Amino acid sequence: MRVSSTTQAPPETRADTVAVGVFEGKAISHDVDGVLQGLVDSGEARAGLRKLAVAHAGGRRYILVGLGKRDDFDAERARVAAAVVVGRAKEIGTHVLCWELPHHTGAPGFVEGTVLAAYEYDALGIDRNESRGRFHEGIEFILRALTEEGFSYDGTYFSVNDASVRPRPRTTDLVDNMIGVFTGRESMETVATLGLGMAVTAGIPMDNLIEWIPDFNQIRADKGLEPTQPVMSLFCYPSKTKKGREDGRRYLQKLEEDINLNYRFGDPAAFAGVNGYERYVQEAKERQTGATPKKFHLFGSPDEIIEILQDVQQQTSVKEYTFDFFLPGISQAELDHNVQLFASEILPAVKEITPTLHEHSLPRSTTVRT
Repeated sequence: MRVSSTTQAPPETRADTVAVGVFEGKAISHDVDGVLQGLVDSGEARAGLRKLAVAHAGGRRYILVGLGKRDDFDAERARVAAAVVVGRAKEIGTHVLCWELPHHTGAPGFVEGTVLAAYEYDALGIDRNESRGRFHEGIEFILRALTEEGFSYDGTYFSVNDASVRPRPRTTDLVDNMIGVFTGRESMETVATLGLGMAVTAGIPMDNLIEWIPDFNQIRADKGLEPTQPVMSLFCYPSKTKKGREDGRRYLQKLEEDINLNYRFGDPAAFAGVNGYERYVQEAKERQTGATPKKFHLFGSPDEIIEILQDVQQQTSVKEYTFDFFLPGISQAELDHNVQLFASEILPAVKEITPTLHEHSLPRSTTVRT
């Protein structure tokens, strides 16, 4: 499906499918023979954000998408609605999609969401089914290049003969300090197999992370490597007020919506048929029913955040935290305030957390060394 912009009205275009945005309590701006408004009035089409209904009228297909309350509507909600529509449009075989927007509703958010959701992964001529193999070979290639004066590599995707990297690394432990970021079990196993350290984000549900860390170290142990501890990157919004807590929750929700839109996590079609991505298909289907994986972000009072970080160390044996305070929609003044609050009231306590490697994070067959 290709995406372009036009100021033509839908009846004047060659679109075979028209997306119609519906606000709660508002009539459809341009009905077609009473069919679209009839769906809304009957309750078959609902106006809640991301709700979808498909109809046929006037020789075209129509996808009705809920936009929620007009007073709550913004560009982010437009992007979310557009992404949901594109996913459904692909499922029903749409070739040309056109939007019919409610009166006095800005188009940029819808355009952006449509373009992002219709993003084609073969833009570089690379089959997405090759992604995991390329990931594995790419890391192998880098490790060889940084540890061997002259090397040859003959893989499925990458090959080189008698190559050398200049300038050479100044220290011999460069690759020993390399870490690999993963959010899924498949990538976790690749990172561990290649002997890298582990780096994790809030994209991993905490229950999964607790289970995967000893598995990661078991793979390392099977290769004769010592157990390691994760580096953890978290988004953070500290506040000492009730309003600040509500703002933090809202900003972090927008962050998740942006991530889901960018990676199309709510669109099963984006991962269908891609080798190794079966888990993403299932999770995308669950998201369409309203279920979302439980992500781990930091917001709340300084004391609450400190307690959470202490508890996380106990559960995961994390050895190092990194924090990100920049969230979509946050003002510079809020950002400055949050960083200063963190530095003065949270950071001193974080520095006192002992980075212990706990027994439950070790390989199943290993005990704590004293």
